Amino acid sequence: MKNDDRVYWGSWLTRPDPAIAEVMAKSGYFEWLTIDIEHSAISINQVEELIRIIQLSKVEAYVRLSENNATLIKRVLDAGADGIIVPMVNSASDVKKALHACFYPPVGNRGVGLGRAQNYGTRFNEYKTSLEPETKVIIQIEHIAAVKNIDEIFSVNGVYGYFIGPYDLSASLGKAGNFTCQEVIEALEITKASGIRHGIKPGYHIIEPDPRQVANKKREGYKIIGVSLDMLFLLRGLDHAFKSEKR
Repeated sequence: MKNDDRVYWGSWLTRPDPAIAEVMAKSGYFEWLTIDIEHSAISINQVEELIRIIQLSKVEAYVRLSENNATLIKRVLDAGADGIIVPMVNSASDVKKALHACFYPPVGNRGVGLGRAQNYGTRFNEYKTSLEPETKVIIQIEHIAAVKNIDEIFSVNGVYGYFIGPYDLSASLGKAGNFTCQEVIEALEITKASGIRHGIKPGYHIIEPDPRQVANKKREGYKIIGVSLDMLFLLRGLDHAFKSEKR
């Protein structure tokens, strides 16, 4: 992703199958793919393989972390991830914790490793001066506590963008899965307005692969749009193929 005003389209990978990653990366629809290790059984070894496949297809590879953990951040970045998506960010201190783990001193406190990202030690200086500073840090706003602290969160320098976690955000309001209730809509508008004031790219993960939702989120001004995920594409394809046979 470049720092401009256009929409960047992507999706989520929840299965470790290299062929699925390759098909989605080569489809021509996505500029980034996120490997989800929060709600999947994907291992670190498999993360590195998926990153390699995605990047060989000239698509950016992101990892949605299982938690805001410095060791985990270091491992996925050393594996070559272009950026991270940090779940359940509710305060400025949560943001600072993630940012410090992403960057070497003096900017942060990331430990030095010689993994795939650094070409196993042969291009460490190149990585440190050119690639590491370009690491994208995207935070997830998925709790009403984050919305209440949103100006403080977005005031921290170094955040590239944010994703709304629609299910968790609605659940934190006691409206799980209800994305059209007034409380959820207000929380989204408060977050978006703050993001605009602070120059943070707004992102939204559309769960169902619904063209109407895709068009709506683009019209609403979201710039990083995740469209569904691997397993739902498969399931909805089956639904479409057997629609006339359903009882």
